[in-house]
Amino acid sequence: MAQEITSPLYGQQVSDPDGAQAAADQTGTSSTLDFGSGKPRNRIQVHLFQKTFTAGTGANRPQYQIQVADDTGFATNLRRIGFLEMPRFSNCSEYRHCYVPDRSSRYCRIVPTLDGTDTINYDVKVLGS
Repeated sequence: MAQEITSPLYGQQVSDPDGAQAAADQTGTSSTLDFGSGKPRNRIQVHLFQKTFTAGTGANRPQYQIQVADDTGFATNLRRIGFLEMPRFSNCSEYRHCYVPDRSSRYCRIVPTLDGTDTINYDVKVLGS
């Protein structure tokens, strides 16, 4: 008799509808993405779409930190669980799978870091399980 696999395989996305959160037309720190009361997550998948990139005085690529915390102010148990680095042009996207190793978190946000006077506009969708 074959053994039944009941846990998710590496790279397999397991999510419920409440675990999908999105923020559109972001320019600075993304909106706080709330996974819902009583449902903290420890596996996070981020899909970021950089819609526009306007080159200013910067020379480095835009970077996006993926942060989680236990409160909306990101003051309790703040952790950086990953980051994305995007090219210096518009209309590009990237995926990242992240894991919160020490505990589940209810809130997630994306924090862009730009060089010089560069500007961006992006959409983000986060799936948590």
